[in-house]
Amino acid sequence: MLFLCATGAWALPPAAADYGLVWSDEFNGTTVDTAAWSFDTGAGVNNEQEFYTKTNYTLDSGCIMLNARYNANGINNAPSADRAKYTSCRINSAGKKEFQYGYFEARMKAANGHGLWPAIWLLGSSINHGTGWPACGEMELYEARTGPQTETNPCSEPTVPNVAGDNCYISTCHYQQNGAASLHCGQRNYGKCLCDGFHTYAILWDSSHVEYYFDDTLFWGPNFPTGHGTPDINQSYNFSSFHQPFYWIMNVAVGGSYQGNVINNAIFPQKMDVDYVRVYQKGGTGIAVKDAQAHAARPFALLNPAAAQLKVYDLQGRLIADFSGKVRAMKAGDDALKAASFMTHGVFVAKLSDGGKVRSQMFVSAK
Repeated sequence: MLFLCATGAWALPPAAADYGLVWSDEFNGTTVDTAAWSFDTGAGVNNEQEFYTKTNYTLDSGCIMLNARYNANGINNAPSADRAKYTSCRINSAGKKEFQYGYFEARMKAANGHGLWPAIWLLGSSINHGTGWPACGEMELYEARTGPQTETNPCSEPTVPNVAGDNCYISTCHYQQNGAASLHCGQRNYGKCLCDGFHTYAILWDSSHVEYYFDDTLFWGPNFPTGHGTPDINQSYNFSSFHQPFYWIMNVAVGGSYQGNVINNAIFPQKMDVDYVRVYQKGGTGIAVKDAQAHAARPFALLNPAAAQLKVYDLQGRLIADFSGKVRAMKAGDDALKAASFMTHGVFVAKLSDGGKVRSQMFVSAK
């Protein structure tokens, strides 16, 4: 019998093939792990309208949900009447979980609706040791201006098409140059609301460069797309920014300078659901397996059996079995995962290539 691990697709890009897990938070508990995270509280910055609290989160089914709420009557002890109307959550790992270089990944289901500025990002720890922003450096896995307004690329990069805010996001790489902020970003157009389900957002950062991934696919890298690559992080003016530890921040801002402060109060309550955050580095040996036997297997419905491939790997990425022949004997609509139903006891990763799509999932064989 097969069970789906509650985690998302197992995959690392080829550039990180020799990386291993060094830390993760799978959010399986009932409270935030304060050995890893701290709460930011009080008013937001950048003209944001929210008031951050320690209570605007929920832990459930292996996810942390950062909740944004609206209360027309306001809350006590808020700094202004406007900010008092909106509450939200922001957590950070400063001084607790900081990393220099690695593959940083979050699996998340996006919030949506006119008025939010959610983000999952990394900030240089030197900001807490006397270095101001943006000289400390900043890299965002995910940042969005949600709602029906068009998302325009605000950074010093070539113009990209305007896209509805719920359908795309930006990743960023910020630093200081000549005394001013040097803003760079790549925009990823998903084509439909990112709230449709869980997606993975990731950064691969080493001593030579940074590159950015959406659902395990590179979309902004050193030389990709052509003419719109990530900036060189080894210049004299930004070297110190990107060769130091960084820490995680996750938050759902309401309004703000980037968002435009056009807020539709009818969208609340809203939430950003984060399934996990993980950090992989060269030489890491850990394995993240979450609630493996608590969830029924998600079927892989076949699209084009004649050309499909189903391969099974162990958690070190080694090929264990190739069931492509069995899958090709099935018919469209059949569950391809049944081809691996006689696997012996263990934890594996199934990867199906079918109909131009690649789907992966971790599963436990309980035989």
